[in-house]
Amino acid sequence: MSEITKIPIFVRDYSFNVKTKKGYKTILDHINLSIPSGSLVAIIGASGAGKTTLLNSIAGRVSGKSEGSILFGNEPHSNRINKILSYVTQQDTMHTNLTPRQILRFVADLRLPKTIKKQEKNQIVENILKSLQIEHCADTIVGSPESGIKRGISGGEMKRVNIGMGLVTNPSVILVDEPTSGLDAQTAYLCTSILKDLTKDGRTIISTIHQPRQSIFELFDYLVLLSHGKLVYFGPINEIENYFSAIDFYPPRNTNLADWIIDLVSLSEGELKKEETINKLSKELSVYQKDEIQLDIIHEEKDDKKDDKKEIDLNEVDKDKEDDLEIQDIPDDFEDVDIPKIANPNFIQNNSNEIIKGEVGTLEFIKSLVKYYNDSDLMKKTLSMKIPKQKMDLHLERPVNLFRKTLILTKRGFYGLRNQKRYVIQRLLQPALLACFVGWVFSGISNKQSGLMDRMGILFFTILSQMLLSIISVLFVLPKEKAVFLRESMDSAYPTVCFFISKVLTDLPFAILVPTIISIIITPITGLQTNPKHWFILILFCILSSVAGSAFGLMVSAATRTPETALIIAPVMLVPMIIFCGFMINLDNITKALSWIQYIDPIKYSFFVVVKNEFTGLKFTCTQSELVQGVCPITTGEQFLKLNRFYNVNYWENALLMLAFILITWSFSVYFLSKARKRETGR
Repeated sequence: MSEITKIPIFVRDYSFNVKTKKGYKTILDHINLSIPSGSLVAIIGASGAGKTTLLNSIAGRVSGKSEGSILFGNEPHSNRINKILSYVTQQDTMHTNLTPRQILRFVADLRLPKTIKKQEKNQIVENILKSLQIEHCADTIVGSPESGIKRGISGGEMKRVNIGMGLVTNPSVILVDEPTSGLDAQTAYLCTSILKDLTKDGRTIISTIHQPRQSIFELFDYLVLLSHGKLVYFGPINEIENYFSAIDFYPPRNTNLADWIIDLVSLSEGELKKEETINKLSKELSVYQKDEIQLDIIHEEKDDKKDDKKEIDLNEVDKDKEDDLEIQDIPDDFEDVDIPKIANPNFIQNNSNEIIKGEVGTLEFIKSLVKYYNDSDLMKKTLSMKIPKQKMDLHLERPVNLFRKTLILTKRGFYGLRNQKRYVIQRLLQPALLACFVGWVFSGISNKQSGLMDRMGILFFTILSQMLLSIISVLFVLPKEKAVFLRESMDSAYPTVCFFISKVLTDLPFAILVPTIISIIITPITGLQTNPKHWFILILFCILSSVAGSAFGLMVSAATRTPETALIIAPVMLVPMIIFCGFMINLDNITKALSWIQYIDPIKYSFFVVVKNEFTGLKFTCTQSELVQGVCPITTGEQFLKLNRFYNVNYWENALLMLAFILITWSFSVYFLSKARKRETGR
């Protein structure tokens, strides 16, 4: 592996806005940062301050209106920069049916250059396991109760595996979203200290963090303090107390410094309620009379007292969330906001005449802190840090090709199945037991007239069961794999089509084995035709039905955002297929407005073929009670087929139509997955 390129990060006058129903809303407003390489930086602030939005902006994972610039050295974010940048998400999204060692090895195979040998990749993984202190659980399946897999490793160990996935490519910049969320104090300290150690060789690590304890907070080198999208402080952690004591703010004794400064820049509960109330009282409170209050700000002097009326535009809080962005209502004219009488401002000028402090917890107070920082030496120092002129030499190498990536993803899928032996047994045993029960119910089908509909019934069930079993398996499994796909898409690990092909190949053995098991069990028990030709046709179209069901399930899961939505939509789309397959109703009796549905129904094409296949060559008899005027109505299978529109069915034409349905649904699946990828990653 090449040495780490030391990359400073510069944020210059950066603002970010998202579009809402009432126009654009400001999320970040004129942020300026200069982060040296080899630094561990904390981004903190109250809920809605813009922490995650700033982190995502640096990662290039936001979609909205932005101004200003974010530079890595002297380069903006690009595919080139993305290869030396790693993003560790707050959610520990990974294949829970693999072990930590397997997870990291597959990440290495996917993302490391093809010039690196297998042994070297494995050594990189072992070094990461050692540095993250998870060697002891490296061969334990991660596990997840939600996935039906018994939990194997702890939450802290899973968090470190998540960090390890980002370390495989030896990135120069690591962005971490809430690395301590959900962890106990000791584990949180361990994770943060590991991040601190990773900066020693020149990596730049930026992390959002929520309410860190004092010992964790002190591990960071720099602090980014945000309040309502504004930068209140950026500078060294060890200078925070001196900075705020200069304006007569001192943390109480034995108080967590991080908690204290977050409380200092947060709106009070009364202020938040006031914003909600003003919307209801906008007519009465649209204009407030200023009570001859003189506001002195640094380097600004006003000689004459004014008694003017000023209209305040107070935006309603937009309750709609824009994906993962932290949206907080920020007045458009933040610099000129005047606090009305109902806020009860109590401005006090300190002895140094440097800042006017309003009532803590008000927008006016936060505004004064922002103005003080903008005129401080810290801001001047930030802006004075020079941006390198030379382009960085990143030593980028070509990754493995798409074919190789598809094979790696397929191999990973089979490794997951190998680790889930119980799941594999259940998936094969379930159709076997179902086939035994159904075969028992339909056992001993006679060749009399009463057996005609019995044969139709067992054939209908056989085809329908293939579709249902495949659809259900995909609807429950794909959403978990889709989450991993979206996470790896953020790192541009592989194209959508590679993931999709690997998913189809991984599911293909079940699509072949399950129909074969059901057909082998049902055929002899129920008395269906067992000669090789009839058996081959039956199994072939059962397999096609199974693959069609899997393709249909993939399309629905890819098109929906949650498994719950997929489980609602799939039955609604499946019911018309069942009705128009030719078993429930004679297709000649369907109204013309709905008759087109039968031509896109895969169940119909398979059902028609297996019915013709079964009835061809059969002879039927009648009991005395079944005779009609002394004549047996149906004596041959061909006679039955002609009476019910099955006689002219072409086996191979229907097989091609089934394949067309499968290919079309696969195409839609790739389209919906690509759309989801673009929605989540912006690329």
